Amino acid sequence: MDFIRILTEQKEERDSLPLESYCQRSQLKELDVFSPLAQVVMGMRRSGKSVLCHQALHAAGVNYAFINFDDETLANLEASQLNDVLQAAYVVYGDFTHILLDDNLFIYCVIIAFRSPLDLIKTNRNRGEFTHCLHECIIS
Repeated sequence: MDFIRILTEQKEERDSLPLESYCQRSQLKELDVFSPLAQVVMGMRRSGKSVLCHQALHAAGVNYAFINFDDETLANLEASQLNDVLQAAYVVYGDFTHILLDDNLFIYCVIIAFRSPLDLIKTNRNRGEFTHCLHECIIS
């Protein structure tokens, strides 16, 4: 699978978002992109979780990678491919300090949190997955 091509397309999508024209929500100030803890934004499908995260990262002026696991080309990833995805992110985004993981891949959140000094922001619409991720992080 050509992860560099996939992430390049996702970067182009990220960079084309008209972030300044979206409404500013009060929840924006609740995201602490510099926290040592992973920031998880939960909500219903199509409620603006991703845009909120993009706005927070953009406002903070950080270089961040964006990986959208809701993309059908990444839907059937195996654990053995996750490191390849992260390596492709470094090729596409350069030396990023933050990473925005969009949607349902909790194990990737755990792997990134423990194998990397990156600040992690993750969106999620599945409350059970979030609880499991927190449980894994606290126990480890």
